[in-house]
Amino acid sequence: MKSLSIAILLTFAFAGSTVGQSLTDSIARVRQIKLLQSTRDDVKRILREYDADDDEGHDQDFSKEGLRIEVMYSSGTCSDDSEEEDASEIWSVKEWTVTRIEIQITEPVALGSVGMNLAPFKKEPRFAGGNAHFLVLHNKDAGIAAKTTEGGIETLIFFPPRASSKKLCRMSSAAKGFYIRKGWFSQARPSDDIYESFPAKVTEINLSAYEIGASSAARISVRTVAIDPENDVLTYKYFISAGKIIGTGANVTWDLTDVSPGSYTITATVDDGCGLCGTTVTKTVVVK
Repeated sequence: MKSLSIAILLTFAFAGSTVGQSLTDSIARVRQIKLLQSTRDDVKRILREYDADDDEGHDQDFSKEGLRIEVMYSSGTCSDDSEEEDASEIWSVKEWTVTRIEIQITEPVALGSVGMNLAPFKKEPRFAGGNAHFLVLHNKDAGIAAKTTEGGIETLIFFPPRASSKKLCRMSSAAKGFYIRKGWFSQARPSDDIYESFPAKVTEINLSAYEIGASSAARISVRTVAIDPENDVLTYKYFISAGKIIGTGANVTWDLTDVSPGSYTITATVDDGCGLCGTTVTKTVVVK
């Protein structure tokens, strides 16, 4: 069987920088790890000079001088979900067998300083909009990919090459589809920036009064409580049936000066960038 050693088509020529030397050394060490063969003990031995974090699930991080190596292992169990793409659940190998490795570089390496044979690599935009600097370069036959930013390469990815796809779990149709399709991203996740967005919502409005006498100085203090799961900057907007709002933000004043007796409403909303798509709250005030 053809060896699954990571066949790196890269020759790095760094001009003596600490990060460059560390990356060169890391590449050499990672080359000793055989995907779908090497075990966790093998990895710990090969990367023994690196700072190792505690295992998180079937992932483990190793760090050294401006870079981080993330090693992913098999869970030893094939997922029943045919759409599963997690590297720990899709390979029919023993638990704690290496399935994927990523080298993440703190300071991206300029493409011009790296001798890389890009001819067999396909190029695709990482984000919607197609910024020419943010690309994923991949060669599935070799099992190598690189993600770039404006500063150059920020991540190197080593995964089992196309010839290894026969070791995929029988149910992993999504994972098998990765080797069949021409692109890097699936239709379900067409770029790096696809994520589920949760809108902000108003949870409460506190008013200083709910009944007020009609007068030339009838004002109510308003305090709005809102939450946003993604901690986006919020813009507060108010809709009132009479009077005017003084101020902006979560704490404002509702001016009902010279408003005729009756019932009036105030509705508080927040916009986290998606428009007024979250939950609103409405309160009623009686002017006597």
